[in-house]
Amino acid sequence: MLIKKIHHVAYRCRDAEQTRAFYEDFLGLPLVHAVRIRETRTGRMTDTLHLFFQLGDGSCVAFFDAPDMAFDFALAHREQVDKLVDSTSQARYYPGIGGGSSDKAMIGKLRAYADKYIAP
Repeated sequence: MLIKKIHHVAYRCRDAEQTRAFYEDFLGLPLVHAVRIRETRTGRMTDTLHLFFQLGDGSCVAFFDAPDMAFDFALAHREQVDKLVDSTSQARYYPGIGGGSSDKAMIGKLRAYADKYIAP
């Protein structure tokens, strides 16, 4: 069986508004859905926000902002990222966040963002 489409993939985030600003304002991906979760399916009380940003193919990248749950975020160091990603993959990684952007302005914008916000 071939997977034809993925509805969404989800990640944790540290701050919903910072995440929204990056994905919607900076990258231009529209925020298409947000869900406030007050109780999990297992009955645990929470105050979690689940955000969905739509990609060009209709799929979404989604984030959980769950301030009531501890999560150890790793600090990304640019040189560590560069060591793990060969130069061919870097050309795909930085421009399109997962592939395929040929927009030179977006490539420059993403590189400037990485230089400013990813620790050296």
